[in-house]
Amino acid sequence: MAKILHTADLHLKAGDEKPYCLSVLDAIVRLAVKEKPDFLLIAGDLFDSFSDLKELRGEFASRIKPLAGVCEIIFVP
Repeated sequence: MAKILHTADLHLKAGDEKPYCLSVLDAIVRLAVKEKPDFLLIAGDLFDSFSDLKELRGEFASRIKPLAGVCEIIFVP
């Protein structure tokens, strides 16, 4: 049976809420590294707005790098 770690509607934001939003993402990554699921399923809104996507996509990519080789990431918008 596949082991799945699921999260949804992270709504990552730039600005004043950025440190908190990224700390939540970091906690998810740490949990995935610890639990070693087969899949990390991210459902719903990953970023709060298109401008947040443009500003945070590089930081998002670097923060999920520890998952390379740990699990497959599936994003369902």
